[in-house]
Amino acid sequence: MKLVRVVALAAGLTAGAVVGPVLGETRVVDRVVAVIDDVPIFASSLRERAAPRQKRLEASVEDPVQLETARAGMIRDLLDQMIDEALMERAAAKENIVVASDELDAAMKQVAAQNKWTVAQLLTQLESDGFSEALYRVELRATLLEQKLVRLRLSRQQTQRTSEMSPEDYARQATLARGAMLAELRETTFVEVRL
Repeated sequence: MKLVRVVALAAGLTAGAVVGPVLGETRVVDRVVAVIDDVPIFASSLRERAAPRQKRLEASVEDPVQLETARAGMIRDLLDQMIDEALMERAAAKENIVVASDELDAAMKQVAAQNKWTVAQLLTQLESDGFSEALYRVELRATLLEQKLVRLRLSRQQTQRTSEMSPEDYARQATLARGAMLAELRETTFVEVRL
């Protein structure tokens, strides 16, 4: 657990005058919900990523028991997604694959155009859905990184060029490549879930 030791130190503080928190008091400020090798995923990151999804659940599920069941499943699925993203981040680093900020900007423009919006309208819609621009960029970056890794894997294993595949064949091959890549990464990486 990530702990913070609270210590009351102030200029001129005398030995008998303790103001504020008790010396040596320890309190939990965050906790680790998963570890990928030596890299933690903190509960605060999971909560931040879950907030927009939680908002959608609350809007669509009225029964409190069903809502809690759906929320627990969403949290488990999201944590699995975050673990997959961390694994792919490590694989991308080994391959020197990066997603530059201009690629993110271009992808945001593309998403906006697909919805017949401006980027400003997209951001407004995202905000109403509970996403900050920063959070959306994190998720979009993870998607772009995954796409680059899958394309690399397909290019290494395919005899047929991906540009010659039908969209359906490419989607099928990409799904298989993603699954195989994640299975290999999970097999060779220490992953501990602490939910």
